[in-house]
Amino acid sequence: MWQKNQPESAGTRLANTYALLFCGAGLLLATIAFGLARQVVSHRIDQSITDEMDALAGNDGLASFIPPHISGRTVFRYGLFDENGLQTAGDISALPTSEGWSQFLSKESVPEETADHFRSLSKRIKTGWLVVATDTDDLENITSALLLAYGATLLLTALLAVFGGKWLARVFASRLDLLAATADDIAQGHIQKRMPVSAKADEFDRLSLALNHMLDRNAQLLEQQRQITNDMAHDLRIPLTRLQQKLEAGQLAEARRDTSAMMEIVASLLRITELENDGSTRVLPVINLKNVVIQVAEAYRTIFEEGERTLIVHMGGSAALRGDAQLLAQLLSNLLENILHHTPAGSTAWLSVEVSEAGSVLNVADDGPGVPDQETENIFTRFRRLQSNRATKGHGLGLSLVKAIATYHHASCIARNLKPGLQITLRFPKLG
Repeated sequence: MWQKNQPESAGTRLANTYALLFCGAGLLLATIAFGLARQVVSHRIDQSITDEMDALAGNDGLASFIPPHISGRTVFRYGLFDENGLQTAGDISALPTSEGWSQFLSKESVPEETADHFRSLSKRIKTGWLVVATDTDDLENITSALLLAYGATLLLTALLAVFGGKWLARVFASRLDLLAATADDIAQGHIQKRMPVSAKADEFDRLSLALNHMLDRNAQLLEQQRQITNDMAHDLRIPLTRLQQKLEAGQLAEARRDTSAMMEIVASLLRITELENDGSTRVLPVINLKNVVIQVAEAYRTIFEEGERTLIVHMGGSAALRGDAQLLAQLLSNLLENILHHTPAGSTAWLSVEVSEAGSVLNVADDGPGVPDQETENIFTRFRRLQSNRATKGHGLGLSLVKAIATYHHASCIARNLKPGLQITLRFPKLG
């Protein structure tokens, strides 16, 4: 029996994989967004310092533009130094140790933990050194905000991944549980049940449709088996009863004939089974269907004439195919025997061979009484006989053997009512 919510089930593994991938994607995207935002702000600060440096560095009398002390907080801070590194103007008192970019803290009368962070650019000029700096508090504030958003995003991503994964696992398990429960019901004998199919047309629905097709086919085979068993019991009951009566009466010769008839039934059944099981395992030689038809038609022409029937043969082109000539001759013989048994005197039968791009086509038709329309698909079933034909010779296996031989040759076999008459068409695949 199917056990629901099994540990380490496929649904659980799928949910865990989904959560891991979701968290990984969220972490990657948040990291990229954080880095890009910080880089944009940092680039803007550097660009503003560079523009200010370029605007001041080319001026003569630069000291007059920079007062010795700047009170309050301004956008920029400056430092002008001579060749010896002594301050000559501005409020930056110490020359950075190297030319270019640097960082420093403004600790003037404030604790170090609350000091402003500055980014500076130092450049050599005609009179010494020029330093331009601006505070990076905005960058630090933005960084703090981004880190907070970063953490919140990761937390939200993790929550969504966990709960989304659980939901996905529950959906997966519920659909699978429904399929498994239906399968259990079918296994317990409710063979009429079928797998549920929703309107979503997803993978589960495609699986359900495939399983339902298989179940329909199995049900059809079971029904055929039941019908075969019933018909076999019906057709063998009378011969067995007669055989018992003749044996009790000592009529051994007649009993032997009845035994031979039953052996023919068993032999036909074995032959049909052999053909059905062996059709895909042999490589058949190339033959000409036209020659087989001509040979069988010549053998039956006299029999048709003696039965006051007419046999007409029409040949198309050379119908080369892979096949067993002996089996195809038996197939034709069965079809012609069927016409002889079920058509009245004065009837006409036609044999024709045609060649098309898809392969060779064999048609066998007559103008007899035919069969009811609802029976055209059933006449190839074993022991299938019309009630009106129960009194005629035969056991209902001739057309079943025709179907088996056709399947052995990978050919389709279709019956069609002509009104009057019946036509059976066999389409053989093109010789490859």
